[in-house]
Amino acid sequence: MISYKGYDAQVITMPKSSADIKPGDAVTIAQDGSVVLATNSQNIIGICTTVRGEYIGVQTEGYVEARYVSTAPKCGFVEFIGDGKGAVQIAATSAQKGVFSKVLTVDTANKTVGFIL
Repeated sequence: MISYKGYDAQVITMPKSSADIKPGDAVTIAQDGSVVLATNSQNIIGICTTVRGEYIGVQTEGYVEARYVSTAPKCGFVEFIGDGKGAVQIAATSAQKGVFSKVLTVDTANKTVGFIL
């Protein structure tokens, strides 16, 4: 079995907003510097890896796995944005500017996608 986990992983510690953020959630940064769930049409800065009190670990580079909503992504370059509930989705319109990522795996049964940030 092939595993990409750990590839080029870069994790930083950041202050958490009051939102309910859990490991695996797609997040972005608020104006006050805290981490929040990436809402519809917001770029993601990374995926939450850990939650410890007022702080969370955010993986900002490397291979990650996340839930997706809407259309299943295809392997290759995909432009992702948040959905406001912790998942990622494909930026559907030119007005929605997302983060280009390299999709390596798609699990349609579990609605998860593996990609390189």
